[in-house]
Amino acid sequence: MTIRSPALLLFAVSLIGIVLQGTHSLAQHAGASQGATAPSALQRYLDIDCGVRTEEGQSAIKEVLAFQTDLLPEFIRILSQGPDKQTLENLAQRLEREWTEREEFIKKNPRNVLTTEDLAALHALTKEEYFARHRRRLDRKYREKAAFALAAFGSAQARQALEAARKATEDTELKRIFNAALELMGQAQ
Repeated sequence: MTIRSPALLLFAVSLIGIVLQGTHSLAQHAGASQGATAPSALQRYLDIDCGVRTEEGQSAIKEVLAFQTDLLPEFIRILSQGPDKQTLENLAQRLEREWTEREEFIKKNPRNVLTTEDLAALHALTKEEYFARHRRRLDRKYREKAAFALAAFGSAQARQALEAARKATEDTELKRIFNAALELMGQAQ
């Protein structure tokens, strides 16, 4: 299988490096010494948008690896169901605020800032489309992160979850992500 997305390729290569370096034992000590908890490690990993080659990204994946026994069921749930109810409610609240600010901005008739085409595009986007777009983006981000965390775990249960998710989805992008994660598991063995 070929990984076509440069960002996905960079993430995959970085993750392989972390797994192959044997950072699991180091991560167990680092997570415990920093006072991290499994829920905080999970949330930090899901929230960061940087790659695992950055210091923050490496630290986040190491914390997740330190708590893999505790986090395995949650990553499997995220892989198959996406973000939890609270996360989706938080997203909806944030989007509601953004939509209100957007509407206020449009009412000011910002022709000196935006082109006529930009304004037309803003007017064409419905609130429902805006919310759906952001929800899909968050869902994909969480499922992708879950897939690569499971690949880093490398367990038989993680592999089974990835294979089941790949089989269950009709989303070609998610299928590609799940294939890349499974490929990573094969390389890390």
